[in-house]
Amino acid sequence: MDTELKKPMGLEPGSKVAVVSTAGPPDTGLLERGIGKLEQMGLEVVHRGATRSVGYLADDDRQRAALLQEALADPDIRAVICSRGGYGSMRLLPHIELSRFGNPPKILVGSSDNTFLLHAYQIATGTVVFHGPMAATSSFVEQEAGPESVWRDVLFGSDDPLVIEHPDMAAYKGGKVAAPVTGGCLSLLVASLGTPYEPDFSGRILFLEDRGEPPYRIDRMLAQLRLAGKLDGIRGLILGGLDVESVDELTTALDFALGDVSIPVVHGFPAGHGPVNTLIPMGTVIELDADLPRVTYLERAVD
Repeated sequence: MDTELKKPMGLEPGSKVAVVSTAGPPDTGLLERGIGKLEQMGLEVVHRGATRSVGYLADDDRQRAALLQEALADPDIRAVICSRGGYGSMRLLPHIELSRFGNPPKILVGSSDNTFLLHAYQIATGTVVFHGPMAATSSFVEQEAGPESVWRDVLFGSDDPLVIEHPDMAAYKGGKVAAPVTGGCLSLLVASLGTPYEPDFSGRILFLEDRGEPPYRIDRMLAQLRLAGKLDGIRGLILGGLDVESVDELTTALDFALGDVSIPVVHGFPAGHGPVNTLIPMGTVIELDADLPRVTYLERAVD
């Protein structure tokens, strides 16, 4: 997407937000704690909950799509926050016309399986979307102060650049670059290939994370992205949680995927399926400095 993305209206105390189950059924206890945490931020929470579980899905596809559509269509709701991932968000897309819900654009927060939904919404509406912790996940209800501060600053709207540093961050390749950030869960990005919801990574800093994938599967997925031309023209790479013992396990995969491309690459960024899932405003300009290493959010993500 080459045009400038629209930015949703920022949150403020008293803003109404909706928690929606777009994929798997949420844990009741985590959901209650997550809603409580949102309320502690001064937000009014509406739970667009599914009425039943259908196996590994929070409800049947049409009902989940109807609840998402209801939240996106409500003019009083400023943000839609997915309750959890699992599987099933891609199954909603035949049942909802996302392009209808971009004026005015809403904040949409999700990760994991909802990577698919984030990119579908961004492609359909041309809106900045937010990869981050979902309401009924431990990475949200048990967030450390740093990531929660990022959440508040990004969604409530801070004019100051936000610097993200973490002791686990390290460089695979050095360098510094500023560009829009995009990405999400690696396996879901690979699943989007060949669909109308396949994102464009060219000219962007790519963020990747995943869970439960051994090194050879990560290698296979990165190789598929390379062979599909999806890594051509990326400006940098940020690796979040990947469930590997050390970056040495990824060396073979990264060497093949990146070849002789000289771009900054860091691993260990505190975002993904781990205990810390830092909010990433996808489509906004960030600076990746692999030599320090640190990531700086240069652009305000909301209006």
